[in-house]
Amino acid sequence: MLKANIQSAVVSWWGRPDVSGTHDTQGVNSDSLMSGLLDDANAVGIRIAFHMEPYAGRTAVSVRDDIEYLHSRYSNHPATLWCEVSGGSDGVSWQEVPLRSFGHDSVSRRPRGSADSAGTSSSSRDRCQTNEERSSLPKRCGPVVYIFDSYHIETAKWAGILGPPDRDHGASARASIRGTNLDVVAIGLWLERSSGRDLHAGGFDGGYSYFGADGFSYGSTPGNWVAMN
Repeated sequence: MLKANIQSAVVSWWGRPDVSGTHDTQGVNSDSLMSGLLDDANAVGIRIAFHMEPYAGRTAVSVRDDIEYLHSRYSNHPATLWCEVSGGSDGVSWQEVPLRSFGHDSVSRRPRGSADSAGTSSSSRDRCQTNEERSSLPKRCGPVVYIFDSYHIETAKWAGILGPPDRDHGASARASIRGTNLDVVAIGLWLERSSGRDLHAGGFDGGYSYFGADGFSYGSTPGNWVAMN
């Protein structure tokens, strides 16, 4: 990965270990591997984003709980990828949130400096968390999470946790994470032609195709990418 100048990786995360059914097809829950993986990634200068895998009974509310867990366990690790997203009528721009403890030598790609014993670098995290504009969409900042099979959950349910906090999505909806310490940059699955509209309405910050096969889905077909922009 380093030889190819790859600077970040998206890693499967199968959910909280205390929740039934949160494991892969071999029965393995990947959460126990994350701390070591993040440490290894930090040692070579690679950032990690979380690919939130589906599990039986997953809902928008349980994903909110998953995000809260990820924040409590991994958000302050120097290898966790954080981005700031700004948007408007001219489109959306992304900017990685830098960490002083994650500077790199252009030759060795090794980190310069170090985090404290908890893997925390306060300067950039504090800049992100105290930004007065953080609570007002469309500008926000947080760890990057990819939510696979997001289309299985209703758009209105996603909007309850990813939409602006002043919206009313019914008594069953949990509070929006937007503008809170649980905020994330959320990327949903673009599967069909209409997925972009649904992701936008659900409060997602972007979409991804996942499938690496031309023609397998609308989103994975390069001929559609200009229209998807």
